[in-house]
Amino acid sequence: MSEIKRTGGPFHRRPTDRRLVRQVISKPRTPEYWIPMDLNNIECKLMEVKKFSAHYFDLETKFRRPSFELISAFAVQNPFLWGQYSLRSEQMKMQLKGKEGVQERILFYPVQYDGYEKIARLGFDNSAKNENEIGNVFYVDSQMANDSLQDTDNVRMVFTARVLVGISKEIGGVNNTSDVTVEKIEEAYKKLTLSSLHGLPVDTWSIRKKNIFIKMNRNEMYPDILLIYRDKTCPLETRSFDFPVMHIQKSLRSGTRYNPHEKRKKDDNNSGKNTDQATANEEIQEIEENNEDNLAPEKSHIQMYTIKKEWTRK
Repeated sequence: MSEIKRTGGPFHRRPTDRRLVRQVISKPRTPEYWIPMDLNNIECKLMEVKKFSAHYFDLETKFRRPSFELISAFAVQNPFLWGQYSLRSEQMKMQLKGKEGVQERILFYPVQYDGYEKIARLGFDNSAKNENEIGNVFYVDSQMANDSLQDTDNVRMVFTARVLVGISKEIGGVNNTSDVTVEKIEEAYKKLTLSSLHGLPVDTWSIRKKNIFIKMNRNEMYPDILLIYRDKTCPLETRSFDFPVMHIQKSLRSGTRYNPHEKRKKDDNNSGKNTDQATANEEIQEIEENNEDNLAPEKSHIQMYTIKKEWTRK
């Protein structure tokens, strides 16, 4: 059965796209900041979040730390991953009716500079991980996520991810991710039984007073926003903030790209600079008028040069 129904007739209308992914991106199923995309040719799209918009300020507020400088942000528009995530969300809400319920948490996930595209396309896939790795680790705090990278270079990347948390248990005797091993998780699993209320296993593990979450099911995580930032405590900058893409599309927003407050300050500085230039011209003119007798031309030239040099420095 064809996924796209073709219609004939004298007007040669375009075939009707009846694919499920077309229904996934219909409003209001997608985030409000998504824009239309060509589903016939584009699998995944990174859409820049307009700087100094309400959405951008909200992201910066949650991400901000004294040593961080947010450079840009990109919304990940992957309708295929979003469809899997949305369907799993509906299933968990149906399964966990009662006291537990389902929470959608916005958490930070650090990523290597050359690893962002794989996550944007395929999601947080555990199949490529080493068998001794514990899963996908998410952080409530952006500083903790940055420190876990153990990187010494700039520019850096981190995802803000949507994470579904249903039945969550804390791994006892663990203070950080370096203490977590596959054996400890398996040991914790053995001590648990299926929920008597729902008959479901644990879907989320947490450590350190629920500041760090560990997830296994890729359909319960979605890479929502890619943040490009600079850690000012590391002076070495070897990477460009204008990162390359290979298999996905990156689109930039049109319109204002500056902070209106910074522009106003810049205009005030330019205005002050123009005033300084006018003052310098008046001083030069006064020297020329006082030198009509031409008794000390060398001195006047030196004075005019000094005035022009001082104004240039400003």
